[in-house]
Amino acid sequence: MKRVAVILATRDEANLEYEKGRSFLRWLSSTFSKAGCDPLGVVRGTDADVRERHPDAYLVEVTNGENAVRAGIRAALDDGAEAVLLHSVERPAIRSSTIDKLLKSLEGGDGVVPDFEGAPGQPVVLTRAAAEKLLQVDGEPQVNGISRRLQLRRVPTRDPGVLVNIDTPDAYERLLGSKPHLAPLPKRRGAKKTMDAGDGEPSHQG
Repeated sequence: MKRVAVILATRDEANLEYEKGRSFLRWLSSTFSKAGCDPLGVVRGTDADVRERHPDAYLVEVTNGENAVRAGIRAALDDGAEAVLLHSVERPAIRSSTIDKLLKSLEGGDGVVPDFEGAPGQPVVLTRAAAEKLLQVDGEPQVNGISRRLQLRRVPTRDPGVLVNIDTPDAYERLLGSKPHLAPLPKRRGAKKTMDAGDGEPSHQG
């Protein structure tokens, strides 16, 4: 089953360093790759710096006014995805083992979301049929609102990373122990469609 992870990287956090010199976007791409997914980053058309810092990434650009979730789902389906995973770039603490558990739970219904201590998190995992259905729904879908549009089953997990949202300077400093700063520029290599898988889980996860 082809699984495409749509990483919504239209925020400034995409380029920030998460761990081991890797940006949020690169770390998440590594995590999803280790879980057997093809990572796809959705960026703004004006985000030249994201493209520069991720030359080996498979990136889809959205123009001003275009909904990033719709653009990412379309690209994933065009790529032959049978399962589409939607994840916001400012949530890099997810574990690959959690993603694997969610994919193994994807049977019946529209899809699944992780649940940590009664709270739903990300990624949102959709079947191909559900992803196609979401494209037909009126309005501009957002990741955290998809459960209200589709029948998604919650999968209990012990991974607090499904809820960790590093979307402010204060959250970055509190969770990572330093002021927000960019990840180092990567060494130049030949372009690839997807990012190389990295090693290890974040040491600061609970």
